[in-house]
Amino acid sequence: MHCCIASYDHVLVQGFIGSALILLLLYYTENRTLALLLLSGFMSMQAANFPGVQVNVLDVAPNFSGTIFSFATFLSSVLGIFGLFGASYLVTDSVCTGAVLSVTLF
Repeated sequence: MHCCIASYDHVLVQGFIGSALILLLLYYTENRTLALLLLSGFMSMQAANFPGVQVNVLDVAPNFSGTIFSFATFLSSVLGIFGLFGASYLVTDSVCTGAVLSVTLF
């Protein structure tokens, strides 16, 4: 049983590191097709992280996990929408885009 837990942790770490590396490569690409492939790879790497993060809701409050999960999803959606508006005001050239992407990586 211990080897399964260790291998699962490795999958989570590879998902985090792989996502960051793909975002870094995405910044340097100029080809649209390669950018779409990199974004697909990024989402695949995020799929490795997702189960490890989402199970925390069940650990915090098993009886209210549906309510907590729906509130967290709502909050992340609202922040994602307003984050795009905020980024559109802040990012006006490619130099700022690199700075925003660098902050996103960490």
